Amino acid sequence: SSPPRTCRATGGMADKPRPAVEDIQNPTKAGWLTKQGAIVQNWQRRWFVLDRDWLHYYKDKTSGSPKGSIHLRTCNGVRRAEGSNRPNCFVITTPQRTYYCVADTQEEMEEWLRAIGKGIVMATTTEWDDTSDRLDEAQQ
Repeated sequence: SSPPRTCRATGGMADKPRPAVEDIQNPTKAGWLTKQGAIVQNWQRRWFVLDRDWLHYYKDKTSGSPKGSIHLRTCNGVRRAEGSNRPNCFVITTPQRTYYCVADTQEEMEEWLRAIGKGIVMATTTEWDDTSDRLDEAQQ
């Protein structure tokens, strides 16, 4: 297989990975979410792949490069979207943008909240102790 594609990111960040879906081996989590657009506030179904400290989203499962990527190291947090008129909606916040995502089921939403939350903690701390999983307590 070919090496993952990369391109120079804007905003002073280092190279942002731009892997094709097929290039990501053993992702932490992958699945369909519906995401609100940044400029036109419409909702689009996207294939999301959580790969270590990056959350990539694609037009579909066979896309050659992501439509966008969120570096978990820069995330402020992930939480349920309280008061949203869409069920199973959650929010990922970064200094540049707030991402609204909707899962198909409440169980899927809970899985994404746990996986992204744990990814943020792992990306922003030097040590992670799986035996004291604070995320489950914080999200009860």
